[in-house]
Amino acid sequence: MSVEQHEVMGVFRKQVLKARVIHACAKCQAPGYWHNREGWYPKCYSPEKRREAMFRGEEIAPVGPVCPNCGANRDQDIDDHGTIWTKIFRGPTAWEQIKDRVKNSLLWWREA
Repeated sequence: MSVEQHEVMGVFRKQVLKARVIHACAKCQAPGYWHNREGWYPKCYSPEKRREAMFRGEEIAPVGPVCPNCGANRDQDIDDHGTIWTKIFRGPTAWEQIKDRVKNSLLWWREA
């Protein structure tokens, strides 16, 4: 005797808004993140490091605890404010989709 187990799964989408403040260098005012703009704080220019951050899913890649432009110690590098807003959207389950199709097919005469 076999026991069958059915599981109804829905479609979910999650949106999250997180806040991080990346501080500029206190000594030379370099931006504090790797960029891909030539001629602007040249020692912070690194398209490769920026691309690596993009592959990790980060929009901005921080430079770290030492400023690459002037070599100063960056005491306050990043303020992580965490998740500000989150929302989960649930799509219709398979049974809800079937129910809507049956309901719509039974009410075909109202549309005519």
